[in-house]
Amino acid sequence: MSHPIPDAKLQIVMKFRDLIGRWNESVSELDRINKEQQTIKAETDDCYAAARVFGFDLPSAYEEFRTGGPDVLGDEAVQADIPPVAPARSPGIKGLILAQVKAAHPKPIRASELRDYLKTRGYFVHDKTVGMTLYRLSQDKSVRRDGWDWFFVPEAERGPDKENPASGAGSTDVLL
Repeated sequence: MSHPIPDAKLQIVMKFRDLIGRWNESVSELDRINKEQQTIKAETDDCYAAARVFGFDLPSAYEEFRTGGPDVLGDEAVQADIPPVAPARSPGIKGLILAQVKAAHPKPIRASELRDYLKTRGYFVHDKTVGMTLYRLSQDKSVRRDGWDWFFVPEAERGPDKENPASGAGSTDVLL
């Protein structure tokens, strides 16, 4: 007769093995989906660029066609094959990061939190991408840094005439 504890241990280990396999499959699927979304985004951006070249607003033209408005393409049979909603233009990594820093305002946010957020949205970026993007946003004065913490800077507090109170810049006091 077998002892129940080793049987339980075996069942748990086997379940864990299966979960690792499922996890790896889901990571592979996410990678495939992410690549497909990048391709779709690039092609969508190309459509927006082509619409600009031909002088029309793509979302408006699509909506007119989708709702049976003015005959944009001249082929009613194609209308049924078009998805009901046009792909939304992604704000990009910079836009997503800025939105998250702004949403956290007035509290700080760390680069590691932003990396985790991007992963949940299906963006797998290089480890340094978030930090480099935050640095560039700080050059635009959209964010500021205090150690590892990043803070959103509201529009009213930005600008070349605004001095950092912690820097002592602009002080007219003279020590004798």
